[in-house]
Amino acid sequence: MTSVHILANWITITITVSQTLGTAMGDRLATTGGLGYIGTSGIFGLGLAGLLLPYVLTDIDRVILFWMAFILTRPP
Repeated sequence: MTSVHILANWITITITVSQTLGTAMGDRLATTGGLGYIGTSGIFGLGLAGLLLPYVLTDIDRVILFWMAFILTRPP
């Protein structure tokens, strides 16, 4: 395998895992938290707004912030 194939494999794994985490987190909160999907959407919206502050005010690595936002925005 070439380094391009290895990179493609890791990208696929990363996207699959992040989508699974976001979806599972949203579904669990919506069904067992008693908030429903609208309440859960509000919580995730606040989470995204919370990621905006470190983006604007700090030098936190943008890749880390991207993946945090990516996981939060997977459909619940």
